[in-house]
Amino acid sequence: MHAGPRCGLLPRAARPDRGGPATAGELIGETAWRYATLAAPSGPTSPADGYDPSVSKYPENDTKFQLVRDLDLPAGKYAITSSGPLGVREIREIGDIDLIVADDLWNELAAVYPATQKDGVTVIRVSPDIEVIGIGLFGEPEEPGQPSVAEQIAQADIIDGLPFVSLRHVLYFKRQMNREKDQRDIAALERLLDQR
Repeated sequence: MHAGPRCGLLPRAARPDRGGPATAGELIGETAWRYATLAAPSGPTSPADGYDPSVSKYPENDTKFQLVRDLDLPAGKYAITSSGPLGVREIREIGDIDLIVADDLWNELAAVYPATQKDGVTVIRVSPDIEVIGIGLFGEPEEPGQPSVAEQIAQADIIDGLPFVSLRHVLYFKRQMNREKDQRDIAALERLLDQR
């Protein structure tokens, strides 16, 4: 019998210690509750409030990264991708968090959260700020030199306790997609990698 996800993504209402599986309404309510309680900044966010810009250039990024920590996902089974590796290095503010995950973790998450299609890509939205990216974007290599999900996870940079897809892998995918919004990121990544 499948017991469901072994990670913090399992809503309280669905945990065995809470009496078994949750209804769809309970899952939605629980997700909204978790987001509302976790997304609230825990400290000052402006200079008027005592925020020190030398500590963090983008405090909103820090709040979103804390949401990932709070999910308590298993180490070695996921990595933050897309703009996340740029945001943790304070290159720019991020909109949301995109995760790539190992197949077994994908299956666990898909058992709790619905998988949907977004721009031809299968995603699981676990909160308003976190999406798990699946088939169609960062999946298995379709051409020579393309890193697999397993490679991206295994070679992730650990920063502040979280795994981030390496800058060279992010650059690879940004160049492949080459959307208008990727152009600035490509330039920033190339500069940063040239400094290494």
